[in-house]
Amino acid sequence: MKAHEAAQLVEASELFDARWYIERYPDVKAVNINPAAHYCKYGWQMLRDPSSQFSTAGYLAKHEDIKREGMNPLLHYLRFGKKEGRVVVNSEENGIRNELNEVKSSTAPTKANATENKNSEAVTKQLAETQALLEHYYIRCQELEFQRLDHKQTLKMESL
Repeated sequence: MKAHEAAQLVEASELFDARWYIERYPDVKAVNINPAAHYCKYGWQMLRDPSSQFSTAGYLAKHEDIKREGMNPLLHYLRFGKKEGRVVVNSEENGIRNELNEVKSSTAPTKANATENKNSEAVTKQLAETQALLEHYYIRCQELEFQRLDHKQTLKMESL
């Protein structure tokens, strides 16, 4: 499947929400790339979710064969998984966010629970900052790779 066809399929899906994706991952807007194209090319590899209705990491965790094959989980689901009856995990069901919600929803926090809550919030903040830095680094590496390829192409054209 060609890249533009994959992006069109994702964009047309009810499991992709461009506005949600841009709000959640502001770097996508900053690099001025189509959100669906970004998800297809980079986002899924960064374990980003295409919407609140689909967890990339959750789908890969539930379906080890897709993970082993290195397939884009949303594209797999749209093309094959839905017909196969594969399970979809929404992004709120997956990861540390769910664990933190359980801690925060405690009805009568004790001193120990309050300390855990503060620690969890600090860890969550630190993880978010680290993820943002890694995502920035990943995107910058991709940009540099494209520049390098463009430069090689220019040199090749000039030598002709």
